[in-house]
Amino acid sequence: DSGRKRMTTVHQLPGGGVRVICKGAPEAMLVPEMITGDAATVNQAVARAEQLARDGFRVLAVAAAGRPGPPPAAEMERGLRLLGLIAIFDPPRASAAATIAACQAAGITPVLITGDHPATARAIATSLDIIGADEPVIDCRAAPDGEAERTARVFARATPEQKLTIIAGRQAAGDVVAMTGDGVNDGPALR
Repeated sequence: DSGRKRMTTVHQLPGGGVRVICKGAPEAMLVPEMITGDAATVNQAVARAEQLARDGFRVLAVAAAGRPGPPPAAEMERGLRLLGLIAIFDPPRASAAATIAACQAAGITPVLITGDHPATARAIATSLDIIGADEPVIDCRAAPDGEAERTARVFARATPEQKLTIIAGRQAAGDVVAMTGDGVNDGPALR
C-alpha cells in the first residue's frame, strides 16, 4: 500500500516464536499506536528525523518486536520497540544543477514530484534552484487545491497516482509536459 509508507515482515526464529520488523517513513512509524516505550525517546526521534529531512536525507524508522507466534494482521504493527533511524544521503547527480539551469535558460519550468518527505524535497529543490527558500512545497498527503497543482514546482509525498494526476492537470491547463523518472513508481506518469 503506497499510502502507508511502511513495510512489515515476520521472521520465524530458530528457538520458536517470531520477530516482527517494520520499517517506514518516520511520520507513519513514530506514533503511539505502533511504538511502545518512552514517549521522550519517540519525540526525540521525531525531532531528529525532521532535522535529517531538512538536511536533505531520506529517513526511515525501524522498529521490531518478538512474538510467540504470527500475530493477527490487525496487531502486526502494534507494540513495536523503536530500534532507530536510518538516514540515507542520495544527492542529485553532479550534472543536475547545470541541467536545471539550462532548462530554465531555455524557458522550461522544472517541476519536482517526489515521494520524499517535504523537508527533503525542499532541501533538494533549493539546492538545485528549482525553488527559492520561501517558495511552497506541496505536501500531497493533504489534497492540493487546483491552483497550487497548476502552479507549484515541488510536490512531496506524492503517490504514483498523484504524479499522474499532476501531469494530467498540467496538460489540461495547456502546458507542454515532459516527464522523466528513475523508479517503478514513475511508470504511470511516464506512460
